Amino acid sequence: TGDAGMFAAEARRAARTPEALRALIDDHLLGVRLEQWLSLSSPDALMRWAESTDAPLARECRRRFASTEPPPHSNAPLPALEAAASLEQWPMLSAAFAAMPSLRGHPAETGPVSRLAALPLIANLQSRPFMQHWIARLVELGRQARGDTDLLYGRISAVAVAPGRGRAAVETARGTLLHEVALADARVTEYIIVAPTEWNFHPAGALPQWLLGMPSGSPHETRALAMRAVEALDPCVECRYSIV
Repeated sequence: TGDAGMFAAEARRAARTPEALRALIDDHLLGVRLEQWLSLSSPDALMRWAESTDAPLARECRRRFASTEPPPHSNAPLPALEAAASLEQWPMLSAAFAAMPSLRGHPAETGPVSRLAALPLIANLQSRPFMQHWIARLVELGRQARGDTDLLYGRISAVAVAPGRGRAAVETARGTLLHEVALADARVTEYIIVAPTEWNFHPAGALPQWLLGMPSGSPHETRALAMRAVEALDPCVECRYSIV
Protein backbone atom coordinates (compact mmCIF):
# COMPACT_ATOMS: atom_id res chain seq x y z
CA THR A 1 0.00 0.00 0.00
CA GLY A 2 1.00 3.65 -0.03
CA ASP A 3 1.76 3.39 3.68
CA ALA A 4 4.09 0.41 3.26
CA GLY A 5 7.27 2.41 3.70
CA MET A 6 6.14 3.71 7.07
CA PHE A 7 5.87 0.22 8.46
CA ALA A 8 8.78 -1.56 6.78
CA ALA A 9 11.34 -1.02 9.55
CA GLU A 10 8.76 -1.65 12.29
CA ALA A 11 7.64 -4.85 10.59
CA ARG A 12 11.20 -6.15 10.41
CA ARG A 13 11.60 -5.55 14.15
CA ALA A 14 8.20 -7.01 14.97
CA ALA A 15 8.84 -10.16 12.94
CA ARG A 16 11.42 -11.23 15.51
CA THR A 17 8.67 -12.33 17.91
CA PRO A 18 5.19 -13.71 17.13
CA GLU A 19 3.62 -11.46 19.77
CA ALA A 20 5.08 -8.26 18.34
CA LEU A 21 4.14 -9.25 14.80
CA ARG A 22 0.54 -9.95 15.79
CA ALA A 23 0.31 -6.62 17.60
CA LEU A 24 1.57 -4.82 14.51
CA ILE A 25 -0.98 -6.58 12.30
CA ASP A 26 -3.93 -6.18 14.68
CA ASP A 27 -3.33 -2.65 15.93
CA HIS A 28 -1.63 -0.92 13.01
CA LEU A 29 -2.33 -2.68 9.71
CA LEU A 30 -5.84 -4.13 10.07
CA GLY A 31 -7.41 -2.23 12.95
CA VAL A 32 -9.12 -5.46 14.07
CA ARG A 33 -7.97 -8.82 15.39
CA LEU A 34 -6.39 -11.00 12.72
CA GLU A 35 -8.81 -13.87 13.46
CA GLN A 36 -11.75 -11.54 12.89
CA TRP A 37 -10.34 -10.35 9.57
CA LEU A 38 -9.58 -13.88 8.38
CA SER A 39 -13.20 -14.85 9.11
CA LEU A 40 -14.58 -12.38 6.53
CA SER A 41 -16.39 -14.31 3.83
CA SER A 42 -17.93 -11.85 1.37
CA PRO A 43 -17.21 -8.56 -0.42
CA ASP A 44 -19.86 -6.87 1.74
CA ALA A 45 -18.15 -8.06 4.91
CA LEU A 46 -14.81 -6.91 3.53
CA MET A 47 -16.24 -3.47 2.79
CA ARG A 48 -17.81 -3.19 6.26
CA TRP A 49 -14.39 -3.87 7.78
CA ALA A 50 -12.74 -1.35 5.45
CA GLU A 51 -15.24 1.33 6.49
CA SER A 52 -14.98 0.55 10.20
CA THR A 53 -11.35 1.60 10.68
CA ASP A 54 -8.78 3.96 9.22
CA ALA A 55 -5.96 1.38 9.41
CA PRO A 56 -3.63 1.42 6.37
CA LEU A 57 -4.91 -1.82 4.82
CA ALA A 58 -8.51 -0.69 5.30
CA ARG A 59 -7.77 2.59 3.51
CA GLU A 60 -6.12 0.67 0.69
CA CYS A 61 -9.11 -1.67 0.49
CA ARG A 62 -11.49 1.28 0.14
CA ARG A 63 -9.32 2.73 -2.61
CA ARG A 64 -9.31 -0.56 -4.48
CA PHE A 65 -13.08 -1.00 -4.15
CA ALA A 66 -13.48 2.38 -5.86
CA SER A 67 -11.28 1.37 -8.81
CA THR A 68 -12.42 -0.05 -12.13
CA GLU A 69 -12.12 -3.84 -12.45
CA PRO A 70 -11.96 -6.06 -15.55
CA PRO A 71 -14.14 -9.15 -15.96
CA PRO A 72 -12.71 -12.43 -14.59
CA HIS A 73 -10.38 -14.38 -16.85
CA SER A 74 -11.32 -17.89 -17.95
CA ASN A 75 -8.15 -19.78 -17.02
CA ALA A 76 -8.34 -22.67 -14.59
CA PRO A 77 -6.42 -22.64 -11.29
CA LEU A 78 -3.26 -24.72 -11.36
CA PRO A 79 -3.34 -27.34 -8.58
CA ALA A 80 -0.51 -27.20 -6.06
CA LEU A 81 0.97 -30.51 -7.23
CA GLU A 82 3.80 -32.38 -5.59
CA ALA A 83 6.57 -33.55 -7.91
CA ALA A 84 5.31 -37.16 -8.18
CA ALA A 85 1.75 -36.05 -8.94
CA SER A 86 2.99 -33.62 -11.58
CA LEU A 87 4.27 -36.56 -13.64
CA GLU A 88 0.69 -37.51 -14.43
CA GLN A 89 0.18 -34.14 -16.14
CA TRP A 90 3.68 -33.69 -17.61
CA PRO A 91 5.73 -36.92 -17.88
CA MET A 92 8.77 -34.93 -19.07
CA LEU A 93 9.37 -31.19 -19.27
CA SER A 94 10.82 -29.43 -22.29
CA ALA A 95 12.11 -25.96 -23.12
CA ALA A 96 9.05 -25.35 -25.30
CA PHE A 97 6.72 -26.25 -22.41
CA ALA A 98 8.69 -24.03 -20.02
CA ALA A 99 8.26 -21.06 -22.35
CA MET A 100 4.49 -21.55 -22.64
CA PRO A 101 3.20 -24.03 -20.03
CA SER A 102 -0.33 -25.41 -20.13
CA LEU A 103 -2.66 -27.61 -18.12
CA ARG A 104 -4.43 -30.15 -20.30
CA GLY A 105 -3.67 -27.94 -23.29
CA HIS A 106 -4.93 -24.68 -21.80
CA PRO A 107 -3.36 -21.77 -19.88
CA ALA A 108 -3.69 -21.90 -16.11
CA GLU A 109 -2.98 -19.60 -13.19
CA THR A 110 -0.82 -20.39 -10.19
CA GLY A 111 -0.37 -18.61 -6.87
CA PRO A 112 -2.49 -17.47 -3.90
CA VAL A 113 -5.80 -17.22 -5.77
CA SER A 114 -5.40 -20.76 -7.12
CA ARG A 115 -4.45 -22.15 -3.71
CA LEU A 116 -7.36 -20.37 -2.00
CA ALA A 117 -9.94 -20.84 -4.77
CA ALA A 118 -12.30 -22.74 -2.44
CA LEU A 119 -12.17 -20.12 0.34
CA PRO A 120 -15.54 -18.30 0.43
CA LEU A 121 -14.05 -14.79 0.46
CA ILE A 122 -11.78 -15.49 -2.51
CA ALA A 123 -14.52 -17.30 -4.45
CA ASN A 124 -16.96 -14.44 -3.78
CA LEU A 125 -14.47 -11.86 -5.08
CA GLN A 126 -14.32 -13.49 -8.51
CA SER A 127 -16.10 -10.55 -10.15
CA ARG A 128 -13.35 -8.22 -8.90
CA PRO A 129 -10.16 -10.04 -9.97
CA PHE A 130 -7.67 -7.31 -9.00
CA MET A 131 -9.14 -7.13 -5.51
CA GLN A 132 -9.32 -10.92 -5.38
CA HIS A 133 -5.60 -11.28 -6.09
CA TRP A 134 -4.62 -8.65 -3.52
CA ILE A 135 -6.81 -10.13 -0.78
CA ALA A 136 -5.59 -13.67 -1.49
CA ARG A 137 -2.02 -12.57 -0.81
CA LEU A 138 -3.08 -10.85 2.40
CA VAL A 139 -4.96 -13.96 3.54
CA GLU A 140 -1.90 -16.16 3.05
CA LEU A 141 0.31 -13.66 4.87
CA GLY A 142 -2.22 -13.46 7.70
CA ARG A 143 -2.40 -17.24 7.99
CA GLN A 144 1.38 -17.42 8.10
CA ALA A 145 1.49 -14.78 10.84
CA ARG A 146 -1.15 -16.75 12.75
CA GLY A 147 1.09 -19.81 12.62
CA ASP A 148 -1.12 -22.03 10.47
CA THR A 149 0.60 -25.31 9.70
CA ASP A 150 -1.50 -26.35 6.69
CA LEU A 151 -0.26 -23.67 4.29
CA LEU A 152 0.46 -25.02 0.82
CA TYR A 153 3.27 -22.68 -0.07
CA GLY A 154 6.72 -23.62 1.10
CA ARG A 155 6.15 -27.29 0.27
CA ILE A 156 9.08 -28.96 -1.54
CA SER A 157 9.13 -32.39 -3.17
CA ALA A 158 11.24 -34.31 -5.68
CA VAL A 159 10.88 -37.39 -7.87
CA ALA A 160 12.85 -39.40 -10.41
CA VAL A 161 11.54 -38.85 -13.93
CA ALA A 162 13.79 -41.34 -15.74
CA PRO A 163 17.29 -42.75 -15.26
CA GLY A 164 19.58 -39.74 -14.79
CA ARG A 165 16.66 -37.31 -14.76
CA GLY A 166 14.83 -35.81 -11.77
CA ARG A 167 12.24 -33.17 -10.99
CA ALA A 168 11.64 -30.92 -8.00
CA ALA A 169 8.44 -29.01 -7.27
CA VAL A 170 8.38 -25.99 -4.97
CA GLU A 171 5.18 -24.22 -3.98
CA THR A 172 6.50 -20.67 -3.71
CA ALA A 173 4.61 -17.60 -2.55
CA ARG A 174 4.05 -16.70 -6.22
CA GLY A 175 2.97 -20.20 -7.26
CA THR A 176 4.27 -23.56 -8.46
CA LEU A 177 7.92 -23.73 -9.50
CA LEU A 178 9.25 -26.79 -11.32
CA HIS A 179 12.91 -27.72 -11.85
CA GLU A 180 13.89 -30.70 -14.00
CA VAL A 181 17.51 -31.71 -14.57
CA ALA A 182 19.13 -34.45 -16.68
CA LEU A 183 22.61 -35.83 -16.01
CA ALA A 184 24.98 -37.91 -18.14
CA ASP A 185 28.55 -38.80 -17.23
CA ALA A 186 28.32 -36.56 -14.16
CA ARG A 187 27.42 -33.56 -16.30
CA VAL A 188 24.20 -31.60 -16.60
CA THR A 189 22.85 -32.13 -20.10
CA GLU A 190 19.50 -30.39 -19.72
CA TYR A 191 17.96 -28.08 -17.13
CA ILE A 192 14.32 -27.00 -17.45
CA ILE A 193 12.72 -24.40 -15.15
CA VAL A 194 8.97 -23.70 -15.27
CA ALA A 195 8.38 -20.61 -13.14
CA PRO A 196 5.11 -19.02 -11.94
CA THR A 197 5.77 -16.08 -14.29
CA GLU A 198 5.41 -18.28 -17.36
CA TRP A 199 2.07 -19.58 -16.11
CA ASN A 200 0.62 -16.24 -15.06
CA PHE A 201 1.92 -14.19 -17.99
CA HIS A 202 1.01 -16.71 -20.67
CA PRO A 203 0.21 -15.03 -24.04
CA ALA A 204 -3.35 -16.36 -23.76
CA GLY A 205 -3.53 -15.90 -20.00
CA ALA A 206 -5.11 -13.47 -17.58
CA LEU A 207 -3.24 -10.34 -18.65
CA PRO A 208 -4.50 -10.11 -22.25
CA GLN A 209 -7.95 -11.28 -21.18
CA TRP A 210 -8.14 -8.46 -18.64
CA LEU A 211 -6.70 -5.69 -20.80
CA LEU A 212 -8.06 -6.34 -24.29
CA GLY A 213 -11.28 -4.40 -24.70
CA MET A 214 -11.10 -2.59 -21.36
CA PRO A 215 -12.38 1.00 -21.72
CA SER A 216 -9.75 3.68 -21.19
CA GLY A 217 -10.20 7.42 -21.57
CA SER A 218 -6.55 8.42 -21.79
CA PRO A 219 -2.98 7.06 -22.05
CA HIS A 220 -2.61 7.73 -18.32
CA GLU A 221 -5.63 5.53 -17.56
CA THR A 222 -4.34 2.82 -19.88
CA ARG A 223 -0.95 2.81 -18.16
CA ALA A 224 -2.55 2.73 -14.70
CA LEU A 225 -4.79 -0.18 -15.71
CA ALA A 226 -1.86 -2.13 -17.14
CA MET A 227 0.16 -1.54 -13.97
CA ARG A 228 -2.69 -2.82 -11.79
CA ALA A 229 -3.11 -5.91 -13.97
CA VAL A 230 0.59 -6.77 -13.87
CA GLU A 231 0.72 -6.12 -10.10
CA ALA A 232 -2.19 -8.53 -9.57
CA LEU A 233 -0.20 -11.31 -11.26
CA ASP A 234 2.93 -10.55 -9.18
CA PRO A 235 5.84 -10.62 -11.66
CA CYS A 236 9.29 -11.59 -10.42
CA VAL A 237 11.13 -9.09 -12.63
CA GLU A 238 11.20 -5.32 -13.07
CA CYS A 239 8.42 -4.07 -15.33
CA ARG A 240 8.40 -1.01 -17.57
CA TYR A 241 5.32 0.42 -19.25
CA SER A 242 5.05 2.45 -22.43
CA ILE A 243 2.00 3.64 -24.36
CA VAL A 244 2.46 3.56 -28.13
